[in-house]
Amino acid sequence: GFRGASMNDICSEAGMSPGTLYRYFSSKEAIIEHICAQHRRESAEILDRMSSSNDIIEAVVKVGIEHVRHMSMDMSNNGPADASARLFIEVRAEATRNDAVAAICELHEGMMRERLIAAFTAAKEAGLIDPVVELELAVATLAAMGEGVILRNFPAQGVPLEALDPVFRALATAVLRPTNKQL
Repeated sequence: GFRGASMNDICSEAGMSPGTLYRYFSSKEAIIEHICAQHRRESAEILDRMSSSNDIIEAVVKVGIEHVRHMSMDMSNNGPADASARLFIEVRAEATRNDAVAAICELHEGMMRERLIAAFTAAKEAGLIDPVVELELAVATLAAMGEGVILRNFPAQGVPLEALDPVFRALATAVLRPTNKQL
């Protein structure tokens, strides 16, 4: 785990010398910051596709499935298929006890929150949704559901991503309450 791994352990696992690792990363937190920055860029691309949709429910479903797909892949292609999900779990756990890691996580979560609130605000102002709760709580609820699916690592348990479609759709519909008004 993150807490128990030393920089030497990380070097050994990565097959590099400590000098090489320290040339790029001064600490474990710096490694996590780099990983989270990459994830922020990838998440921004996924969320950008959401803003081009005329159907907010469909967009939420696609974003949710894309995030689960992304987090259930091994980004390095050198390890088990659930490596990203396991790293996500480690980082989230470390954020509960390490303020530096919590701040790194908040940067990503804040970006996602802002993007989702902007998309939901636009849909609400256009009369496309009538959320059951305030938008901040709607975003937090949908994000918690997505994180839960990632933490449980459904794809590694054999749950096909397509099976998540009706689950994400039902939750998004219940929370956002589409009005069926067309643009």
